[in-house]
Amino acid sequence: MKSKKFFFLQPPLLGLEEFVHVSHVDREKTPKPQDPHNLRLLKGLHPADEFGMPQISSHTPSRISYPLAFNEARAIWNKYGSLQGYFVHFFIEDSHFECVRKSPEKYLCMFLSADFIIATDYSTYRNYPFPILMKNAFDNLLLAAYYERNGVKVVANVIWALPLFYDFTFSGQPIGGCICVSSNSVAMRDKKGIQLWLHGYKEAIKRLRPKVVIRFGKIIPGEGNVYATPIPIEENNHFVKAMRYGR
Repeated sequence: MKSKKFFFLQPPLLGLEEFVHVSHVDREKTPKPQDPHNLRLLKGLHPADEFGMPQISSHTPSRISYPLAFNEARAIWNKYGSLQGYFVHFFIEDSHFECVRKSPEKYLCMFLSADFIIATDYSTYRNYPFPILMKNAFDNLLLAAYYERNGVKVVANVIWALPLFYDFTFSGQPIGGCICVSSNSVAMRDKKGIQLWLHGYKEAIKRLRPKVVIRFGKIIPGEGNVYATPIPIEENNHFVKAMRYGR
């Protein structure tokens, strides 16, 4: 398993004209359509299967830049008007990025300025009712497809809860590309949770056959034996322990 060193990159200092221009775009009033489920984002998308899950292709980064949680990225964007040198992730409490689901268009310019983003991570805990799991998994893919279609470099975020959920949650995910897998929600004292996470990780590798896996979070005992054929590149983010709002 290979590890990757990360280096802090100072946010770029923009000229006054550029800063004013970008700030104006960010603060522009976004219309609030009467569409609480974001069905408008489905226009032009083709469902992956009978579930109606949007299909995404996923971006493969040429390098891994400095990670920023969404709330930290938004603060830098509002101050500097650019996220160049950073990638954005959502491995934080859902409440910190519920605004993205409510107004996805508002954050398009912000995500376009980042090196790439990891697809949203609305929670799919195994004790959630199944309809909520389905809704959150669908929204994660729908937002990823919308941003991808509008030029944002999006890395697929693969999630799962229980084996019953596999057919649905792996639907629409890219085959043979780059995926991100997080273990942030796994408690090391939860033996059942570790077992289910390892089983889901193995199933994800089997079904999606990724060429690149970006691993986010703590290393789970036994995950090195998940796949028979080693994946060429596996990036491990060592900054997750220092994240202010990690779960």
